[in-house]
Amino acid sequence: MLEYLKLIYEKYKDSNLIRFSNYLLLFISFYYLWNKLKKLEYESLFNLDIEIILISILLFYLSFYSQSVAWAKLFDTDQENYLIKVWLGSNLAKYIPFKVGVILKRVNEIRLKSDISLKTITKNYILEQVLILSSAFVISICYFFQDLRTFTIVYLLIILALRTYGLRKKIESNLITAFVYYFLSQYCYLISVYLISIEIFGQFEIKYASIYIISTIVGMFVFTAPVGIGVRESVFIFLLGNINNLNVVLNFIVITRILITIVDILSFLSSFLFVKEK
Repeated sequence: MLEYLKLIYEKYKDSNLIRFSNYLLLFISFYYLWNKLKKLEYESLFNLDIEIILISILLFYLSFYSQSVAWAKLFDTDQENYLIKVWLGSNLAKYIPFKVGVILKRVNEIRLKSDISLKTITKNYILEQVLILSSAFVISICYFFQDLRTFTIVYLLIILALRTYGLRKKIESNLITAFVYYFLSQYCYLISVYLISIEIFGQFEIKYASIYIISTIVGMFVFTAPVGIGVRESVFIFLLGNINNLNVVLNFIVITRILITIVDILSFLSSFLFVKEK
């Protein structure tokens, strides 16, 4: 499976058609978003409850930290703390276009102080992207639920069922553990966005958070857009359809983007708290 994915990547990474389509999508997204943002009343950005901001930042960080632990679990090594440090330290590299910054940063860091091979790092990076996308697709089914409680029960049952299936198929235990951490990461991300949406839209619906999750998935496929910037926000506005209060929607996407960027910086800074295991 992983070899097949690598072949697909090698075949299409330099495709002119894919590059052109990505640039086109990026241009359309920024043009569309810019026309919307011109209507934003910036003074209303600062009305968010500070407690909601802090809780959302904490949940976003837990989401990223869970991904770093999951990444470390993919390696058969006793250097988990160091791999967590590398993952957190590479978070700001997401802002380099074409999605090459993260893998380059990780390879350089790991090869500098570890004997883990380039093949293993690359294989686990591809596996990580597959698991992130898979878990993101699963959590996006929250779009079809009216309330968070019901979805949470269903989500836990899905995790339990998939974990049980993995154990019966005798899949490596470290891979199953990583899988659980990725699903936990997505749930923390969803809850954080959900809390922001409650504060801004004043509705206890997961509709806004679910649409944001879907728009995040779309943004992952546009490699010319660092961390899906512009694309994610444009898709979110588009999927909402008829909007009664555009300024409220713009507040939501701007605040969410700002908080995620803050957490990216915090993740990078927190990497200095980890040391290489002896």
